[in-house]
Amino acid sequence: MQNKIVNGFTLLRQIGRGGMAEVWYAENVISKPAAVKILNADLSLNPQVMERFINEAHVMVRLNHPNIRQVYDLGEYEGRPCIIMEYLEGKDLKERMREGERFSSSQLQHWWNQLASALTYTHQQGVVHRDIKPSNIFVTDNGDVKLLDFGIAKVRDSITSTHTGVRMGTLMYMSPEQADDAKHVDGRSDVYSLAVTFVSLLLGHTPYDENTESQRVILNHIVEHPLDLSELPADWRNFLSPYLSKKPSERPTLVPFPTQSEEQFPAPADSPDEHTFIDDGAPVINLATEEEEKVVPPPPTQKPEKKQAKNHKMWLWILLASVVVLLAVVLVIMTVKKPTAIVDENGNLAVNGIEYKMMPVTSGSFIIDGCEKDGKEINTNPVTVGCFLMGETEVTQALWKAVMGKNPSTFKGDDLPVENVSWEDCQKFIEKLNALTGKNFRLPTEVEWEFAARGGNHSRHFTYSGGNQIDMVAWYQGNSLSGTCSVKTKNPNELGIYDMSGNVSEWCSEECVYRGGSWHHDESDCRIAHREKSYSPVEKFDYVGLRLVLVPDNIDVLAKNDDAKLMDEKSDKIAKSDKETAVTPAAPPKKQQRRQEPAVQTAVPVVNAPTPRQNAGRGSDHSSADDRSSSANTRTSSLPTSRDTK
Repeated sequence: MQNKIVNGFTLLRQIGRGGMAEVWYAENVISKPAAVKILNADLSLNPQVMERFINEAHVMVRLNHPNIRQVYDLGEYEGRPCIIMEYLEGKDLKERMREGERFSSSQLQHWWNQLASALTYTHQQGVVHRDIKPSNIFVTDNGDVKLLDFGIAKVRDSITSTHTGVRMGTLMYMSPEQADDAKHVDGRSDVYSLAVTFVSLLLGHTPYDENTESQRVILNHIVEHPLDLSELPADWRNFLSPYLSKKPSERPTLVPFPTQSEEQFPAPADSPDEHTFIDDGAPVINLATEEEEKVVPPPPTQKPEKKQAKNHKMWLWILLASVVVLLAVVLVIMTVKKPTAIVDENGNLAVNGIEYKMMPVTSGSFIIDGCEKDGKEINTNPVTVGCFLMGETEVTQALWKAVMGKNPSTFKGDDLPVENVSWEDCQKFIEKLNALTGKNFRLPTEVEWEFAARGGNHSRHFTYSGGNQIDMVAWYQGNSLSGTCSVKTKNPNELGIYDMSGNVSEWCSEECVYRGGSWHHDESDCRIAHREKSYSPVEKFDYVGLRLVLVPDNIDVLAKNDDAKLMDEKSDKIAKSDKETAVTPAAPPKKQQRRQEPAVQTAVPVVNAPTPRQNAGRGSDHSSADDRSSSANTRTSSLPTSRDTK
């Protein structure tokens, strides 16, 4: 790549490389230096990463401020996007902190003033950075700071880089509102993150310890508890404290660090209400001037007696009209229907007429073999599963709206699976659903999910849930057109359950674990054996949803009846096939358009089981090979249990 030319700049030497991009020192024909940031080749195939990388260039090229790194141009090298930007000499603050450097108050005051100026400017331009932290603050050799990395910035009138539903920002420096919903934040979130950054610079370390505290604990601290400022110098503690208010409306506007004569801290900014946001999160601004808002009452005048009588009548009519309006409002409130939920004797759910069918799964056992963690094989013994009801489909947007009153999904449609919901969101949904029904719906355990995905006791040992040909049973990266699809539009599995491979991945009861692959994944990730895990229970993805499980009192009867029904259906198909074979004369073989039914297998004995044990400790994939499904269909097991699918 050396000596290659990108948009008039010759790449001379590589000066950095990371997991996302490599950076080259370059010069043009008049020896103007530049840094050329080139997206890594593998990530250039990822459209979401590409979008964010290009978004950074489009955001930064419109910003012109001495304390913001300047971008010159956007180019391309062998299909990989490149950002040509200002070449800087120095170090970022994270690197200087890692080297053990402590900073003087005068240094920090100088940097605060420059960054406050830079962020005030970006917010005036309608840009919210959303990732203020020490590693994105570069100190040049002359002691000035430059704000870097606008890759996840949000621009007013645009939803760029926010549509995936993934939590935006860096946990340690995130504002409370950003932890909840990164899409609908404004510049006051950057103000909070800048204050946290300076707390870190003053302490010499991050305000929270990831080595001793889980991400969930840290998130709880960010949202619920004030940051401990007791170790800060008094002047900095008093200055930063208002910027760290949990409520955005209470944070002041950014101002320079006060000199000794400036003891009075500025009052909180006249910010818009927290809920007054346009769809992209830009605040609604009142353009009325002071003079326009003032209403000067007319001077009191003496009115004739006749007009006073007339005014009395007018006030009576106004009072009567007000009473009528009030009664109408009360009547509307009383007639507004609360969600009504019904669960029938078979466990099927209906909320405000939105139906959700539950399918019985009979108790049994299966073997999870080939599972490795840290190079050691684990959990090779048979796993026993009790009876339960599993949702026939993933929870749809229609059902979610009927329970929660709103639809968080990126791809809209009542018969589409709900997505862009975190693990904790699902717990809130289930809690509200159970309050409506009086039942105990929940997420499936990993063992329950996998047993049902394999087809339970009727498993034919397929690679994907319902078959070995993924296009017949799943919506995935190869056929989904980059989005979710209507439920029940692919073939079901052996238990009559749909979409357990593909469409959206599904949260399990084990915190942060999701299974099944999705429209976003390739076919390998849609295998029954594959598993994934998020970093935090509040993370949201536009390819992860949920499916419900219920264990009613009559589950044994329901499961037994359904098991018998499935066996009868198999017997009917075999009898029909035998009859057709006896009557129909031999004919030349023709290519079959429908899937052939395999031979009947010996029924798996039902095992009365305790509560399914959790299996959250597994690695990301417990299949020992991707191509063993064909041999798994023909081999004979020495165990009277279902076999694992690879």
